[in-house]
Amino acid sequence: MKKQISYKVVSLVFSILVVCFAIAFYAVAWDEPLQNPPGCTSRDPGCDAPINVGNVGQHKTGTLRVAGLTADGETHLAWDSGNVGIGTRSPGDKLHIANPGGGNQVGIYFEDPTDSAYGGRIYFDDTSNTFRFGTVNNNVETLGIVVNGSTGNVGIGSTGSTIHAEANLHVYQIIDDSARMYLEASGDRNSYTALYSNGVRKVVYGYRYSDDALKLSHRESGTGAELDNNDFVLKEGFVGIGRVNAGPYKLEVAGGTHAIIGRGTQNGVEGQGGAGFYDFWASGDGINYGGSSSIRWKKNIKQIDSALDKVMKLRGVYFDWDEEHGGQHDIGMIGEEVGEILPEIVAWDEDNPEFTTGMDYSKLTPLLVEAIKEQQKEIEALKAQLNLRQ
Repeated sequence: MKKQISYKVVSLVFSILVVCFAIAFYAVAWDEPLQNPPGCTSRDPGCDAPINVGNVGQHKTGTLRVAGLTADGETHLAWDSGNVGIGTRSPGDKLHIANPGGGNQVGIYFEDPTDSAYGGRIYFDDTSNTFRFGTVNNNVETLGIVVNGSTGNVGIGSTGSTIHAEANLHVYQIIDDSARMYLEASGDRNSYTALYSNGVRKVVYGYRYSDDALKLSHRESGTGAELDNNDFVLKEGFVGIGRVNAGPYKLEVAGGTHAIIGRGTQNGVEGQGGAGFYDFWASGDGINYGGSSSIRWKKNIKQIDSALDKVMKLRGVYFDWDEEHGGQHDIGMIGEEVGEILPEIVAWDEDNPEFTTGMDYSKLTPLLVEAIKEQQKEIEALKAQLNLRQ
């Protein structure tokens, strides 16, 4: 009787050990079930197997709730109230990416499917306080767009430190010898930029297709597409101001009380024509040349004295210009000689005071008028003497 009981106990213990061993073995070797439970159709609610660590693909039909996937004490993925966090346990937006492991950058890298040395990055750089979009070419990063977090200024092809402090948009050259910006309209359309101030459009400039020209217009109404005010037109090297189009003159100005006013620290306006042509050409209905003159603006008025004597001291000459000034044959006077008699009508060289730079020939007219009057008096006196002798 004792031998029988001992045999049953041993058998029971052995059976328990076999079952425990089998449970342990299948727990370690657990993998995705290869088939759905009997009577279930694939992807029917409740039919798919639970998440496991196997290498067989799995479909989850219900809601997946993840409190936090961690490794080495750091949170790598979290889901909270519909927000997803990477590197944070408390995502504050639909997708929240953080860098709890240190470093001064956090972002996303897009890898070229065929070559890992190429791709693109979107990231925030804490050192420069900039948000950046860039490309990676052969493991070398090239910045495309940078937003400065302190000013909101945007740089294209620029690092945060090279964005000009006064520029809301700074296009920076980093590849060759120039920085470029292209505006292209498809088809037969205008391509333009509008400038606003306090919500009001002030200036429109761009390419006008119908005129095949660059135009700039000051305009404060309309949709912004108008380039027909003709304030400034540039076409094939010709410039028109106040005109519908540019040419045939290099610069043509229309409208205004004064079309052109030159105010230089030395010369107001300078003209240089070719040999045998005119430095200045007048062809309109107005007076060809005019200078300010009114008794309202003049004081200390005195008549020119000894005008005939001054004229007699002047010398008219023929001469040839040097090559720098055209090299042509001409007629005129010597500025230095005229300056000794009429210093009011010559301009002296500031760097070489003993030389003149030019003279105003038109201002000889007042002298000649008074000289003729003096000469006429002499003629009248001689006539009177002749009459007395007769």
